Amino acid sequence: METNQGGLKVIRLPGLTVDTRLPKRCGSVVTFTPDSRRLLCANGDVEAWDLASGTKVPDEDRPFWQASAAEDLPGARLRLSADGRRLLGVEGRTLHLWDAATGDELAVYHAEGEPEDAWPERDGRTVRYLLDSSTITADLGSRLSSVRLPGGHQVAAFAQDGRLAATAKDGGAVRVWDARRLGPPLSGSDGASGAVFDPQGKEAGRRRR
Repeated sequence: METNQGGLKVIRLPGLTVDTRLPKRCGSVVTFTPDSRRLLCANGDVEAWDLASGTKVPDEDRPFWQASAAEDLPGARLRLSADGRRLLGVEGRTLHLWDAATGDELAVYHAEGEPEDAWPERDGRTVRYLLDSSTITADLGSRLSSVRLPGGHQVAAFAQDGRLAATAKDGGAVRVWDARRLGPPLSGSDGASGAVFDPQGKEAGRRRR
């Protein structure tokens, strides 16, 4: 999937064919559902498109995100929880959490800076985000906790549910950590020069040195 000034382009793998059934002006911020069956796009209203049929899912009670109606919303993103029950919208320092089924806004949270990425948790009330090499966990009661990476480590990849983080130091081997605690690196995670997680965070693709 690509988004640029020309609009949205969905490219099907492995043939690299462009799916022309989906509208180019779907919205300024897009994401896939965890099961890869639907595409969500935000342009004020958050719309859903069925990827098998290329048709818009009939309007239901969907979240409304005012900021996403802007023509340019740099750095904004949408994230669904792994169970699809919660939808998170990020714009600058502001995080919006919605009930994905009813469209109700559950919380608005203002981070200390602009998160590099963020994820809603399965419990429906917790959000975790990456800021300045720290993973910060915020619940709706404004209770905060954070864990910091060891010195010199930079995040190379995050699992989509935010549980695992792959890091590298000075361009060296990748290490995989439990982002909730950041204890010792997970066993068997060393010796790679690149990493990417599958959507459920159960597997990591990597290149051996």
